[in-house]
Amino acid sequence: MTKGIKSFFFIYIFSSTLFSRECLDKDLRKFFTERHEQKSQNWCYAYTAADLINFQFQQTLIGKKISPLHIALLNLANDQLPYNSNDGGDVKDGVSLALAPYNSMFGIFNKGICFDTLEKKITRRNNTDFRTNKELLEELFFLQKAFNQAKKSQSFILFDEALKKFIESNDFFSRISLEQWYFLFKNSNPINLGIHFIDLFCSPSERFINAVNTISVFKWELGRNIRLKVNGSYKDIFLEDPQIIVNKIKERLEQDQPTALNFYLDFLISKNPRFLSGSLHAVSVVGMNRIGDSCHLIIKNSWGSCYDKEGKSKYSNKVSKCDDGFLWIDEKWISKSLHSIDFLAPL
Repeated sequence: MTKGIKSFFFIYIFSSTLFSRECLDKDLRKFFTERHEQKSQNWCYAYTAADLINFQFQQTLIGKKISPLHIALLNLANDQLPYNSNDGGDVKDGVSLALAPYNSMFGIFNKGICFDTLEKKITRRNNTDFRTNKELLEELFFLQKAFNQAKKSQSFILFDEALKKFIESNDFFSRISLEQWYFLFKNSNPINLGIHFIDLFCSPSERFINAVNTISVFKWELGRNIRLKVNGSYKDIFLEDPQIIVNKIKERLEQDQPTALNFYLDFLISKNPRFLSGSLHAVSVVGMNRIGDSCHLIIKNSWGSCYDKEGKSKYSNKVSKCDDGFLWIDEKWISKSLHSIDFLAPL
């Protein structure tokens, strides 16, 4: 190969490769101190959506946090509407449903999103133990099934016994009259039962309602067009190279802004049979720094601690570091497994 051909070949490769944005030392973990534990529920999107909202509105919330449970229940109900697809959970949808003007659906739900203090109250048991969100919903579904059977048989003895046991398990439940409990199970289907249950305990003063037209929710998805303003005019940009999206994450971190990351989690837990190959997972990107020669993104996960009950790591060796639910992952693994990002920006 002649010198001229070599030079041309080098220039072609150089110009055809999108370079990785600089890896600055950024760490927003101090704003994300509450550790999430989703257990067997696929609510990663709800925890991540809550993280984005809590960060964006921290000056308004003044230390309060919004309820991931409420976000998940709104999303489940929204998925059942005829014109929506059942996506199983999406960060952008979760954020939109939690914020005005979308957080009141057809007038059947109280406006606003509840604080997570309610979530802690309704999952508590009197013996200081806690239900998981999943266990709470399973108990509610059981009671509704028992109520429907009681209606058919015209005998409410077994239902009343089960309801009494449920109410006695948590003093907080006793504030609701028997008539209200009956009304709940009579007028709720399995989709909105959880939301109507929350409405019993979550007064308007215990909800966050943001000002309308203050925030926009964006999604950048690999293999799709996005509209960007370039040189004063808007153009459609096709997101073909994952490095474009990784660079956007870095750009936002440079501005001290987190991003929701949606990726295929095979590389994260390659030997864990609980998760199907090709499953999407949502996390919050809250920092970046270098480990060795590689730029690592710091992500907040929703799987609790770094270790399982046997003391073994929950993660594959592609996670370079884990600290109290925060993971350091080489950007190359993120790039290879990336699906999309979601983020908030003021209007």
